[in-house]
Amino acid sequence: MDKDLEIIDCVEKLRSHLLGLNPDFGRKREELLVNWLRINQTEFVLEAYLAVCLKKDMRSASVRRTIHSLLKDLKSSVEASRKEDFRDFGGIGLAKKEREKLQSGLQKMESLLEEGALKKALETGAQNAVNLLWSKPLGLSGLRAYRFLHLTGAPVVIPGSAKLMALYRLGWLRSHKAVKETFRAFQIVCE
Repeated sequence: MDKDLEIIDCVEKLRSHLLGLNPDFGRKREELLVNWLRINQTEFVLEAYLAVCLKKDMRSASVRRTIHSLLKDLKSSVEASRKEDFRDFGGIGLAKKEREKLQSGLQKMESLLEEGALKKALETGAQNAVNLLWSKPLGLSGLRAYRFLHLTGAPVVIPGSAKLMALYRLGWLRSHKAVKETFRAFQIVCE
């Protein structure tokens, strides 16, 4: 335990020294974080999109493998999947209508990534990226947009009822209700 505290102390001293030499160090660090996001890994971003749409936890290895195989299947067999009414993807059963909706969302997400619109929005702020996702018919309304960006490594905080209530009681938020305006204000406070 003492070694851990010494390491933390050394890191804090190094950080303080760097800030003393260059006050812009914090801003540069944030720029590096935004550029280093997993948003450049298209396949991972699409897997995160599917996981959020299907309400699956990507931290589980088995779910991650299932999502990966689902992504491959949805991208490769657009024509073949239209003939079947129901398919099971490793425990994730999808009806024909759900598959088509996911395929459409994947295509829209790929175009956002190819255009670089999501990366540009993230460079200007996490809430701008959330607003972009809310404006597109991707199925990422409400908290889903925050969860998706969090999975990709974006500097976003997922609003929760306890967090909203705490900031509301401190007077930093006008409301604690789970609505878009409160989520926006919450993100601004967290940034």
